[in-house]
Amino acid sequence: MTTTAARVVTITVLILLGVAGILVGFPSTQEESTWNDRWNQETRLGEQRKGLDPRIVFANRLSDARRRIARQVIAGRLPLLEAAAMFMDLNESHADFSQEAFRGMFHGSTDDERVCRQVIQFVRLELTVNSAADDKLTVARLEQEVESLLHSDKLHLPQ
Repeated sequence: MTTTAARVVTITVLILLGVAGILVGFPSTQEESTWNDRWNQETRLGEQRKGLDPRIVFANRLSDARRRIARQVIAGRLPLLEAAAMFMDLNESHADFSQEAFRGMFHGSTDDERVCRQVIQFVRLELTVNSAADDKLTVARLEQEVESLLHSDKLHLPQ
């Protein structure tokens, strides 16, 4: 596959994940953390200023936030379980969150495992977009971490 074709495929996947974020990136509860409250307020203000469709603006913000978290995981500044907890907060930050759609997109026996796999997927995409040389090693390390946590019964997100 040529570099151009690989980038087109990667961009297409990112767009699809952004659209999927509309389905799985939104909350089912009314309680949100202070961080999410500030984030949602900023999103609403941006929508009003630009006159954009709020759902598209919000999906883009979710994708951007997930990509920032993925970059922190790649850099080794954020542990997988903490990143997964942040992803879960993002997933639950909008009224249209579909737990069923989320469970259908990522395999695993628990939602904690599924959200870890969601983080790994964003790490994989971020590494692909940035053409990182150690992308396979980073993804393999994270997948091994999930398996190790599963086998030791320690795959539980921090509260």
